[in-house]
Amino acid sequence: MHREPSQARPPMNPVHLIQIQTILLVSLLLLPGCSFDPLGTPAPEITTTPGRQQIQYCRDVMYIHPELVLEPVGYYYEHGFQDDQIAFKFIARTRQLDGIFDPAFVPPSELVTRKSNIGLERDIGQPWWDSHTQTLIGGNFTVPPPGSQGTRGLNVGIADNGDDTFTVYVYWFET
Repeated sequence: MHREPSQARPPMNPVHLIQIQTILLVSLLLLPGCSFDPLGTPAPEITTTPGRQQIQYCRDVMYIHPELVLEPVGYYYEHGFQDDQIAFKFIARTRQLDGIFDPAFVPPSELVTRKSNIGLERDIGQPWWDSHTQTLIGGNFTVPPPGSQGTRGLNVGIADNGDDTFTVYVYWFET
């Protein structure tokens, strides 16, 4: 059917068009529920029994001494859109503080005794991440990412267990 020019539909108001597009977009975002993540960021990896690769990754980026015998207590890895972060707690089987980390990146002489404010206060919702209940020696360090450029944050807290072991809390984050 052919319409005469006088019967043509008037053009849509641009403001109304934007309103309709906005309503459609918001509806599409809310349709799957509040947990919709348009970027596809994975859920955090949380375990009390990290695998060999997870432990090795922590050793690498946190500059944990390669020969240190450690017993993992908890591992939390949050994938960020731009910045990843890891909370790692372990028992270090050593008598010496300088046997825990590479002293070139975490010098034992720079660890100080504090109850808080060493950057371990972030609540990751895990009962094993109980650094706030401990009196720790610790510090805040800036380390280079292995094989890359830039810097990463490394917050360390250490409790002496009195039995030739230390409980170690490490919070690593991209800056």
